Amino acid sequence: MRPLIRDPRRNTYAVQPPPAVAVGLALRTLRIARHVTMRQVAARLGLRAQDLSNWETAKRIPPITAVAQLLDALHADRVTVKRILNQADHADDPAFVDAHHRDHAALAWHYEHLATDVVEWAPTLIPDLLRTPAHDLYLLNHPFADPGYADAQSLAEPTRRNDLVDPNRHYTFLVGDTALHACPPQMRTDQLSNLKHLAARPNIALRVVPADVCAPGLISPFTLYRHHKVTLAAAVHHHRASTYLADRDTLTAYQRATHMLRRHAVELQSVDETLQGTQAGPTELPDAAEAS
Repeated sequence: MRPLIRDPRRNTYAVQPPPAVAVGLALRTLRIARHVTMRQVAARLGLRAQDLSNWETAKRIPPITAVAQLLDALHADRVTVKRILNQADHADDPAFVDAHHRDHAALAWHYEHLATDVVEWAPTLIPDLLRTPAHDLYLLNHPFADPGYADAQSLAEPTRRNDLVDPNRHYTFLVGDTALHACPPQMRTDQLSNLKHLAARPNIALRVVPADVCAPGLISPFTLYRHHKVTLAAAVHHHRASTYLADRDTLTAYQRATHMLRRHAVELQSVDETLQGTQAGPTELPDAAEAS
């Protein structure tokens, strides 16, 4: 499934906006849950199965009237209908706020599948794909955690983590050293061992960004999804929601931020020594020109 279409005038890929991707995923998820095929739904509504396929894969943006017909045919509940129709009404927008906890887990996994390269910046918390089960459980039961959101995330994690072995997808994790220190001391040894184990895989790169290079809060957590040379979207992560952005200027800014973080990141081993009580050497601050 690729939210990409050919632009015949320039022979380059055009990327559909995140709301269109979200609508397509929602329609597909609902259809599969009802155990019906695209041909069956198309025949029932007098539509072409190819049109349904294009809408589900976000190769085309469906008319909102067609979305309403599909939701009715698939017996969606009232809350779901309202939510998806609102998304469909803004399918051309370059940004999408994903605040529904079930959608949040599904859309992150969906974009990971669409991408050949995933880059995640995690300044204050170990990325969910890299956490140990004990660390997951600790965060799931944290008094600040939202139960519905946390449950949806935890249900999706096993499948998403299994996908880390896919050799056709490359992951880059840029982790703030604050995130390593935030891991509870009793879990830190196992968590560091897990990070080293995952970083040894050929399709996973893991680097640590010292806090004196990029202070926590200076650059919010984000994930960048790329399909070969095409950047699909940037997901900026907030409390209980993520915002998916796809306008060209914004994607360029996040690519620049990724380059800066990569340049000043260090190997996990050097930070591991710091956690064990030894002193790390001085880190190089970013040049002022880089931030311009």
